[in-house]
Amino acid sequence: MTREEFQDVLEMMTDSAAVVTTDTHDIVYMNAASRKLWNIEGEAWQHCWDMMRNSEKPCEQCHMCKIQPAAPQEWDYKNYDRKTTYHNITRMIEFDPEHPTFLEIVRGSDELTEERPAAPEKGCEACG
Repeated sequence: MTREEFQDVLEMMTDSAAVVTTDTHDIVYMNAASRKLWNIEGEAWQHCWDMMRNSEKPCEQCHMCKIQPAAPQEWDYKNYDRKTTYHNITRMIEFDPEHPTFLEIVRGSDELTEERPAAPEKGCEACG
């Protein structure tokens, strides 16, 4: 399957899907559902943490260092600013020949009623 064919498949999905580089956290592709979820127009994408949290550094909950090449990983991302928990499936894929990438699909969400912890959870060692 070519990259264009893969993007066509992702565009047909109603779940939010994004492809992100693991080394730079750059979003290299977002489907229509993802652009709608994050209120993004066009293709002016950013780092994942900038788009999702309007932050200048990786999320405290960054999951990138936990992604294993062999199998999809399911995890929840708590976005305290949006008061939403997103249910994600993440898997390493070959998408960008210059950077390792993963596909992240948001399979649903729930209202987040808990408050942000006083001390943020530690993210990836690689993310800082």
